[in-house]
Amino acid sequence: MRFVCLFAAAMMAIPTVAEEQPDDTMMEKMQGRWEIVEGWNRGQALAKSEIEGSYVMVKTNQITTFDSDQRQTYQAMFRIDDSKKPVRIQMTALPRTSPAEENNSLKQPTEKQPAASGILKFVDEGKWVLCYALPGAEPPTKFESAKGSKTMMFVMERRKVDDGLVQSISPQE
Repeated sequence: MRFVCLFAAAMMAIPTVAEEQPDDTMMEKMQGRWEIVEGWNRGQALAKSEIEGSYVMVKTNQITTFDSDQRQTYQAMFRIDDSKKPVRIQMTALPRTSPAEENNSLKQPTEKQPAASGILKFVDEGKWVLCYALPGAEPPTKFESAKGSKTMMFVMERRKVDDGLVQSISPQE
């Protein structure tokens, strides 16, 4: 639970940003629900109990994090630049009180507040790593969260759906 508060606190300091049309291939890979399986905050590994049950939903250019109690902890819009290696990401927090649909209509970023900048990579089709600097810090160039840094890093795996829980719904005859 402490992790969720740290993750949310870090992202709340990030402003809104204009919607852009990032690379379709990378965006397609990012879409969906991702379980947070590992995390580091300023060089400290997060305990399994801090991240267990937490997940991220990515829809278009919006990322939303939920804690183990299914409560939304933060919401941000992002843009990616895959012309650089590693791929760059910039995230800007959205107001927690406004619906996602309203946030997607935002056209101009707020220049008074910093954004969280970072890097991301796919380990395979079902796993990716997000490493970013807290607002005001230099963006990372390596996938690490060194002790004393202002860098956070998370490993996420695509949620596997239990076929036993999915039921077919058809009209009754």
